[in-house]
Amino acid sequence: MSLSDPVYIGLLLLCVVLFYLLRVGQPRRVLLLASSYLFYFQLSHYYIAVLLAITAISYFGARWLRAPAIGSRGPILFTLLCAIVLTPLLLLKYLSPVLLAVGGGTAFGHLGHELVTLALPVGISFFTFVALGYLVDVYLEVVDPEMDASRLALFLAFFPLISAGPIERASSFLPQLDLQQRFSAERAFAALRLILIGLVLKLCFASALFVPIKQIYAAPQNFSAFEQLCGTIYCAFYLYSDFAGYSLIAIGSAKLFGLEVRPNFCQPFLSASVPEFWRNWHMSLSSWVRDYLFSPLRMTWRRSGNLGLSAALFISFVVIGVWHGPQWGWVVFGVVHGVLCIGSAFTLPRRDAWLKASPIPGWLVYGWRVVVTFLIVELTFVLAWAKSVPDALHMYRSIFSPELFRNIAAAPGWYLYHKGGYPVLVTGERWWVLIGLLVAGDILARRKFKWERVPLALQLCLYNIALLLVLLKWLNGLGNEPFAYYKF
Repeated sequence: MSLSDPVYIGLLLLCVVLFYLLRVGQPRRVLLLASSYLFYFQLSHYYIAVLLAITAISYFGARWLRAPAIGSRGPILFTLLCAIVLTPLLLLKYLSPVLLAVGGGTAFGHLGHELVTLALPVGISFFTFVALGYLVDVYLEVVDPEMDASRLALFLAFFPLISAGPIERASSFLPQLDLQQRFSAERAFAALRLILIGLVLKLCFASALFVPIKQIYAAPQNFSAFEQLCGTIYCAFYLYSDFAGYSLIAIGSAKLFGLEVRPNFCQPFLSASVPEFWRNWHMSLSSWVRDYLFSPLRMTWRRSGNLGLSAALFISFVVIGVWHGPQWGWVVFGVVHGVLCIGSAFTLPRRDAWLKASPIPGWLVYGWRVVVTFLIVELTFVLAWAKSVPDALHMYRSIFSPELFRNIAAAPGWYLYHKGGYPVLVTGERWWVLIGLLVAGDILARRKFKWERVPLALQLCLYNIALLLVLLKWLNGLGNEPFAYYKF
């Protein structure tokens, strides 16, 4: 069941009604925990055993870590607990590609083929990182071990977040699980608005943008250089609308229960540098890697100066790439972004100083940086989305060839006169209109636009249009399409 499925929305609203009818505290936790386990069982069936095992290890392991008798053995126990929590993820997500790569026709290669047939538990990358973060926080005494098993279980399994995050922290989420909240019409309206925007992004934007992406990336050699470039741009905005849509539905769902969840996106395509892009894109993952991997490595290697900083950045981005998947494309994606961020860290102060001293207007500098950052980031998505390394290389050769400029020069003629090789995938107005709306929405959000400034009549009109579009998509059977990040 997808979060954009009308069945999910119906069950969510039923759960909300029951939640506020129950007494505060434990009865509400039992309701949410039972709903979460039923939801996850529907998604992954018997793989719920993985979630239950990680929950038990996290609960008992955290208590052991802070037991007085553990003494000097704390670091050994902490390392062992982290290894155990990571084991299901490593076995189910990463072992088969490694065995296939090194095993060949041996017994290891055969085992790799057998492991490929196993389904990957939905959300395993997300709830594994949540559990790891909890254990690290307990070990570093950022939080105390949770003594109520139901609270910790709900923290790891809360159904709006279990399949694709955001990746929550124990210090901010666990204190909210007293569940003392009273119903608030204002909060409920804000939550429903987030859910509606998320549904529109998923069903109306992401579903439409995926159509040309599927065709172009399936056989890039059948399309012109311009079409391949446009397919890459579509891909970026598809991922954005799909994952941002999921995040808004998840955040809105949690808000209906009075639970505040960290944001996942903050206008990433208006970023003026690659590091800024990562501060605004999949924020719960990038901040998790920053706090639990980059910062400890940076502190460990602080005496190594720039070399230590570079190594910490590089390892952090390789982990981000590998987290997305064991394919070489994602590994190279992480390596490239690591190199880009290292370069930015050492050159940005000088570039800023030079541009500040130049007569170029600030708005022009910012616009140029946004465009260049956007193009750099979009080109790296080719590595992740191409079916194979040869396909990725083919697309790069096409995009950086003279053919691209010939295609661009011919595009107005194609569009105006529909002559000779009219590239429907490039000039489909609806896709560019959708991208324009996404960019315009981000610009308004960046400028702190207040929705309350819109006249009430216009607000109601826009809400009704959005709701009608969602209902039409549901009637066309698009509600149960999986989100892109479910497979991560």
